[in-house]
Amino acid sequence: MCDLFSWIDLDGKIYFLDDNKLNTKEGRELLKLLMPMFEDDLLGHGAIRYYYPELKERGKDYEYIDFSSPDNFPDEIVEAIKSGIFRNFGVCPEILTESASGKYEKIRQPAREEYEKIVQPAWEKYNERTQPAWEKYEKIVQPAKKEYEKIRQPAFKEYEKIRQPAFENYEKRVQFTCKKTAWEEYEKVVQPVREEYEKIRNTLWEKYDKIRLPAFKDYRKIVQDIREETAKIVQPADSKYTKLVYNTFWDLVVITENRIEIWR
Repeated sequence: MCDLFSWIDLDGKIYFLDDNKLNTKEGRELLKLLMPMFEDDLLGHGAIRYYYPELKERGKDYEYIDFSSPDNFPDEIVEAIKSGIFRNFGVCPEILTESASGKYEKIRQPAREEYEKIVQPAWEKYNERTQPAWEKYEKIVQPAKKEYEKIRQPAFKEYEKIRQPAFENYEKRVQFTCKKTAWEEYEKVVQPVREEYEKIRNTLWEKYDKIRLPAFKDYRKIVQDIREETAKIVQPADSKYTKLVYNTFWDLVVITENRIEIWR
């Protein structure tokens, strides 16, 4: 399975991240922001926009995991893949020849087994220790949530009794009059009951939050301590495994003969 590759197209110019960009001052700042808990965010468009602040919210986001053809990617990314400058981002084993894939798996499989020996017991212990805290949280919150829904749902049904016919009437009216007029008539009917429903819902939610938030704060405090302990075990193992596998893959990719014909 290949990892996701992302880029942003702004007026025909392609913006993406690679290892070279991560070695710049801006790239190191990005890594400092994301590591180690949010490493996967490197694959997203948010990381690209952080590195290129001039993009702001402009440009079209693209992402792809289909490496069956280089035609699925911009030329700039195809060349970057062939150059092996995505060692911090993921792998796409589908572009390897059968022979190269065998070499890759010969390294990856035992490394994965060793990795699982470390992380599985750690996460099992994590779940075992956090489950009682979650059950305690649920025991406090569920009755409050039921009470919230007990009142909110009937209020919503009353709102829908007015909104739905009004919307159906709007759809009929819009055939014979301008949309603006029909919508104003719809809003004139619906807005007062919507406001009344939202007032009820918001009041109920505030009451629910007075119970939920303190309970969640207690739960999060317990879980955070356990998560940090677990991370001390999992993250070094994850980094070691990922570094070995990614480097093995990209060391193979940069050799033309190791790539399938369409990717040469």
